[in-house]
Amino acid sequence: MKLCKRTFLLITTFFSLLFLFAGCVNLTEGYQGTELFPAQFNDGCHDATDTHNGFWLGVNTCAADFKLELHNRIRGHRVLRYTENTAPYDAIMTKTFISLVNTSYVVPTRFDVWDAYIIFAAKGANPYESGANCPADRVLDWYDYQCYQVPSEVMSQNSGGQQQGAGSDPIGSAVANFGTAGLYNREHTWSQSWFAAGATPVNNPGNGSYCYNGNSEEFWPSSTNPDFRAYTDLHHLVPARAAVNGARLNFAPGIVGTTDSANFPRTSGFAFGLPNAGAMPGFPGATGNTAKVFTPPPELRGDFARNYFYMATRYYSEDTCWQSNNAVTRANINTWLENLLRQWHSDDPVSAEERTRNNWIERVQGNRNPFIDHPEWVEKIADF
Repeated sequence: MKLCKRTFLLITTFFSLLFLFAGCVNLTEGYQGTELFPAQFNDGCHDATDTHNGFWLGVNTCAADFKLELHNRIRGHRVLRYTENTAPYDAIMTKTFISLVNTSYVVPTRFDVWDAYIIFAAKGANPYESGANCPADRVLDWYDYQCYQVPSEVMSQNSGGQQQGAGSDPIGSAVANFGTAGLYNREHTWSQSWFAAGATPVNNPGNGSYCYNGNSEEFWPSSTNPDFRAYTDLHHLVPARAAVNGARLNFAPGIVGTTDSANFPRTSGFAFGLPNAGAMPGFPGATGNTAKVFTPPPELRGDFARNYFYMATRYYSEDTCWQSNNAVTRANINTWLENLLRQWHSDDPVSAEERTRNNWIERVQGNRNPFIDHPEWVEKIADF
């Protein structure tokens, strides 16, 4: 059969388009980049693996600004509620449903940070004692370094399950005085005051400022106006005992020289006290938020480091209303701390539990921590 030139071109174009669409990257919820085709995966630069649900497929590891390349892949994540208490829980909002045991379940609108902690407990996403995990339905307190019961749905609905004061839970007690409820804080490892505008909200996304109530959340801390996206970002939001968390305040990570035993009479969990300046080249001095420092347990130091690397990458160039201090310059980690975190990242490799946590965070908020999936990518970024 003889085909005219026009017919032949139409058929050729059709099959070319069919091939290209068949080769497109399946984009995830948080991905904001450009679709790539298979021919671009053979240049030695673009990630061609299909691991991690294909989330990193097409990332250009040769990009001149690799930090920006990763930022564009993980930005735009789904922002959770801190405490969803505007209406009673539906009957279907049971602990089984909240833990999303069936991957066909859609993450419900009412899902909040407490519900994410229930997932971590149900799925064993707790880095703890060199790979050993917390028992079933227990979540790891990253500061006290013990396993505690997750909050009930009733607590999540009514009060958020957050202990309001440490008076009934003396910091010197070996085990938290939580009763049977499992009360604890939702702690920001990158301190909340570091990503807050202060008393006056700053709402100018076009200029990289998101320090306002973008969640329309009932219990929003309007007095500090934190970046509403970072406020509930699960990648750096961890369970922590209120008494221990209250002692840390907004002090930076570091190497403790002399333990503050008067205010922090603890023998387990992280160390807290005066800094060992000689162990941290470039340390700015024991003033401000480095007047004291905290040192996580060895098994969590890499986890903390990768949390910080994620924050510096996720909010890169979107930090206009963030604060600067001895530890960070807005979303950029100051050199002395960055060097320390790089060492912790090297000394404490990614664990299976850390990978599990990363998987479930993607399930909930739609993005991943690149430095858990690809620890080697830390070396590709010269300045966090």
